[in-house]
Amino acid sequence: MPAKKKKARPSRRKTSGRRRTTKKTAKRRGAKKGSVYTVQTLKGDWVVKKQGKKTPEGKFATKPKAVVAGTRLAKRAKGTLKIKSKTGKIQATRNFAA
Repeated sequence: MPAKKKKARPSRRKTSGRRRTTKKTAKRRGAKKGSVYTVQTLKGDWVVKKQGKKTPEGKFATKPKAVVAGTRLAKRAKGTLKIKSKTGKIQATRNFAA
């Protein structure tokens, strides 16, 4: 007689007893908000930097190109884009959080 094949068992993971994430539990768990990107000048070029990082995400010859790239990054991360002038003042802030 040939041996019978055993059937694969479904996982025994409980799904009904899971907790839902609320604002309070998200704060306790250290949930991150969207990333903050900044368009600013650096040695004559326009750069897009992510907050908390030293190296820029991109380097551009003109400000409009840097704003387009920064917008793309901020939208993808559902974060914020801060656009600075040549003097360093914040000209505009765009929020892409959904």
